[in-house]
Amino acid sequence: MRVDIDRENIVRVLAVVQPKKCAFLKNSPQHLPGIKTEIEQAINAFTEHVEVQGNFIDVGTRVQCQTPGDSIPLHTEDLRPMNIDGKQFFPFAIMVLFLNTTPYGSGSLEFPRQKQIIAPLEGTAVFFPKGWTHPYMQRPIQVSKWSVVASIYKEVK
Repeated sequence: MRVDIDRENIVRVLAVVQPKKCAFLKNSPQHLPGIKTEIEQAINAFTEHVEVQGNFIDVGTRVQCQTPGDSIPLHTEDLRPMNIDGKQFFPFAIMVLFLNTTPYGSGSLEFPRQKQIIAPLEGTAVFFPKGWTHPYMQRPIQVSKWSVVASIYKEVK
């Protein structure tokens, strides 16, 4: 697993999930728990790389398929804290794990404020901060795009 971070705090964790598992998950999204270890390893690599200590959880993890013509307008993510088992968790980051590679531009994540465009690359996870500092959008899809999306929360002590 290789980690790349740019000066705008957008982190790419490469080779999180092997192509065989990506293909399997696209055909059987109910098997998302089968990559729990890989997701946890990616989250650990991310938090170690940005040198943040604490207890992290992923919330609302789901497999998502988008079809040609789909896009997501410019927006930011919700910053409301959550109470889980009596502990307070604050939104920390978003993870998008690409399950297939698409032609350049198709389904790319665009961060206008950071002047960054990230094209989907199979098996690669992208992490970015939740909230107003990193508004983002997704360019229109030309071919079906599969991904695993999760919100990462950090425990407040």
